[in-house]
Amino acid sequence: MRNFKMVLPYIVNSYADAVMHTKDLPRELVEESRFASEIIETFKAWKAGRLNGAWVHISLQDSHVVPHLAKLGFNFAHAATCEMTMTCWLSDKPSRLPPTTLSYYSVSGLVIDGTGRVLMVREQRRKFLWKFPGGMPEPYENLLETAERKVLEETGVVAKGEAVISLRQRLRTEYTGSCGFFFLCLMKYVRDANVGRVETVSDEIVDVRWFTRDEINSMKRHEFFDHHRNVWQAYLKTLEDVGGEELYEATEKDVTSKMFSFAFF
Repeated sequence: MRNFKMVLPYIVNSYADAVMHTKDLPRELVEESRFASEIIETFKAWKAGRLNGAWVHISLQDSHVVPHLAKLGFNFAHAATCEMTMTCWLSDKPSRLPPTTLSYYSVSGLVIDGTGRVLMVREQRRKFLWKFPGGMPEPYENLLETAERKVLEETGVVAKGEAVISLRQRLRTEYTGSCGFFFLCLMKYVRDANVGRVETVSDEIVDVRWFTRDEINSMKRHEFFDHHRNVWQAYLKTLEDVGGEELYEATEKDVTSKMFSFAFF
């Protein structure tokens, strides 16, 4: 029986780029011998159709297609746990495909109770410095949801996110074109998840405490995580000068960090 070459299924996005997901292809079309020939015909169809670019999202189980795409000029764009993406610019015009980047973010919470005390934690990896609780997001969480979850996980305290009051961008030099974003949310104390005193509920955290404003202000530099100290000082300034904006910039080991603090009052 003769195998006829065909154009593999794809869609065209709003930028006139072809988009293909290998997980959506019939399994027989993803077999290496089949894919090797049919991706060539598909590529020709994209060029003939004057499409601008092509995006192929490759499931982990279909990683054998990578060399065949590379031969056609595809490059790696980004990768996740179970999927990677390769792109190729098809037009004769200058490429408008976004550059390959590796960005990540985390969210911390400035939790304040009814008496004005602030919730802080110490974790093992930061030389036991005091800091505000927080961490990395789960899929499909917004910033306030991440802050609420991490505060609960690390301290056992239920708190309600009120506003994002700080954004820090850290330009990393060890990975080309990558950076990290660190958000801090102002949060209102609701209750302890377990009635009683606040206790550490996370393996990462070695201590949890409520601090008064004076206690925080009297901390020595080696006791308070620098970035969170800067956020705290900017927050105090907004209390004195509502609507103020702070810009903090520092360079450490050839890595530049900027922090923007905004008032939401």
